[in-house]
Amino acid sequence: MAGKVWKDELGKYQEIIKTLEIEDRIITDFRYIPDNEVVTFYQKADLVVLPYRNIYQSGVLLLTLSYGKPVLCSDLDPFKEIINHNENGFLFQTENAQDLAHKIREIISNKSNLMKVKNNADLIIRDNYNWIRIGQLTKKFYDLILSK
Repeated sequence: MAGKVWKDELGKYQEIIKTLEIEDRIITDFRYIPDNEVVTFYQKADLVVLPYRNIYQSGVLLLTLSYGKPVLCSDLDPFKEIINHNENGFLFQTENAQDLAHKIREIISNKSNLMKVKNNADLIIRDNYNWIRIGQLTKKFYDLILSK
């Protein structure tokens, strides 16, 4: 678990981890993660969880997929524009801790499905979100504007 706790108390999360007796199964780093350290966290991650309550778009989702990491996201519309549950990522019901916990257990207990989903996500990134594709879409947009 990494990142700065936002609008909440750090001690609350530390107490939950202690109560659940999972200190030996997770690594925490509750601070702002500078850009030059981000790659290290992605390299160590088995699954990236994005438990957002609100979001308009997500660069962190595309970044996660570009690092080849499987992702579990809240079922918010901006995530669902990219993630199809159990195909190229995983979704859980927003603000539902029980569903989040259930999905995490389900995901980590089925390694072959996890690899299938990860591989499908790699294809999505390679085909739809690579720099060549982004350049083509940008050029198409500029051509449209200039033609008017």
